Amino acid sequence: MPFVSYAQNFEDVMLWRALQSVQNGFYIDVGACDPDVDSVTRSFYETGWSGINIEPVTQWYERLQQKRPLDLNLQVAAGERNEQIQFYEIPNTGLSTSDRATALRHERERGVAAIAHTVPVYTVTEICEQHCKDRTIHFMKIDVEGAEESVLKGIDFSRIRPWVILIESTIPNRPTEDFSRCSELLDAAGYHFVYFDGLNRFYLSPEHPELGDHFKVPPNVFDDFTLSGTGTSSFVYLQNERISALERQLLALDRELLALKECKQEYELILRQIVDDTGMTGAGHLFLAGPAAGENRIVEQQLAQIRARVRGVCDERDQLRQEFERAVVDGRYWQLKTETLMSSLSWKLTGPVRAVANALAKGGELGKRGFVEATHYPLRLALANPIFAAKVTDYLLKRFPGIHRFLRDRAVAIGSMQDTQISLYGKRHRQGSETQTPPGVLLSPERYETNLIPTEVLIDRLYHKVQKDRASA
Repeated sequence: MPFVSYAQNFEDVMLWRALQSVQNGFYIDVGACDPDVDSVTRSFYETGWSGINIEPVTQWYERLQQKRPLDLNLQVAAGERNEQIQFYEIPNTGLSTSDRATALRHERERGVAAIAHTVPVYTVTEICEQHCKDRTIHFMKIDVEGAEESVLKGIDFSRIRPWVILIESTIPNRPTEDFSRCSELLDAAGYHFVYFDGLNRFYLSPEHPELGDHFKVPPNVFDDFTLSGTGTSSFVYLQNERISALERQLLALDRELLALKECKQEYELILRQIVDDTGMTGAGHLFLAGPAAGENRIVEQQLAQIRARVRGVCDERDQLRQEFERAVVDGRYWQLKTETLMSSLSWKLTGPVRAVANALAKGGELGKRGFVEATHYPLRLALANPIFAAKVTDYLLKRFPGIHRFLRDRAVAIGSMQDTQISLYGKRHRQGSETQTPPGVLLSPERYETNLIPTEVLIDRLYHKVQKDRASA
């Protein structure tokens, strides 16, 4: 089955690519937040992994306790030392932080007041000593809204060596990178930067260099994963809206189905009351039961139709979900491929060559257009002269006899002339007389007493001239 991604930015896809061979692995999630929405560890938990979730916000801690009974969930914050700190909680978001400046910025931008209260802080080293001493940590995720440096300072890397560390490396809720101090701490601990996904930086332990190959390319179709549909990222918004619309439609159908069932039950109850009150038996009972059976059949048919509609809507919803998931994976892959290409050295070096090629292409098109405009009017005047045009066409018809056969065949095919072996247009033009317009030819009768002779008449004259020359030869 495909791997189901719950993370916000495909972080779990990258980790699973590198660590899927590990059975019953172990993780530490610093700033775990919701156990399902945008969770980096949810998919690993479903495959038999377990770990420690560090989350000081009561709302998310209680949900972790409910949804992650096999994990160790701690309602504390992680930091540089064991102490008590002022923590700023922004309800119903993952933006709560111990950094006061970040909390004030979120208040200004979102218009929601942060709730300040005191929380206990423990170092990751202390937490590991108490709860997972000597246990292998396969990956550690750190997302604490601007306090990542403090968390790293509280890790004794001589004793605690996660295979992979991913750490949020941008200013909270902004694309601006801010990782220099964290990078220095990890470099000093021997960790190597291997991948940046636009939000997080991935670092690899020097004890496991074999995992580096798994971080060379971004998530793509060969990772065989699907989206959970519970994420908050914009690329799942439209599909979630379509699924919600289908679910609302299903709810309406369920209500309609319930109403029909209630109507059927009420009808049967009334029928029983009539039978009981009148004491009808035998033929009288059958007299009432006959129409009732017909009504029941109608209701049953309506119920069957509604059930079929419900099944159809469910199938459509499932198909849309699958198509969307495939489209998101393909779109993400080609977007990242395009970004990688445009940021490559070869693309930048060939930029001047592409610019020159575009300029030459535009210049060639302008030259071609200028040539056509410069020669069109003189050529039109020359062909309008019957003497010049006659000589040119006479030469072409003698040189290429297939031309007049082609013109003749086309005229016969569209019905603009009859195959009389006399004329292309069925009636020869005489100077100073009116010409009858044959069917299918858009010509009005007029006298051709000037030098501007229509092409149709010119071809007719030349055709007869060639025929006469051939006969005399």
